[in-house]
Amino acid sequence: MKATAGTVTRRLESGRSVISDLTLRPVTEDDVRDFATRRYEPPSDDYNMTQPVDEAVQYFLQPETNCHVILREDELAGFCTFGSDAWVPAATTRRPVSTSVSG
Repeated sequence: MKATAGTVTRRLESGRSVISDLTLRPVTEDDVRDFATRRYEPPSDDYNMTQPVDEAVQYFLQPETNCHVILREDELAGFCTFGSDAWVPAATTRRPVSTSVSG
């Protein structure tokens, strides 16, 4: 699966109002440096990256990692990868894993 940049708009089931406008685009080095240096307090500290920032930049910019950021009003709301390492085995299907950095 190859992700492409675009805007996702979700509406309430009733169709009355927009919940969020999100933009998905390929990651940049500045994006990686941003989310790789964020620190969270428990219980969310599992999201803290422990690898050196330069290693994170190298990893997330690899084409095979296929990393994208999720923006809300031009602010980083999260990131996800669509590469083969983002897939985890499940009972009968394989599902992508994404990591959020909202905050």
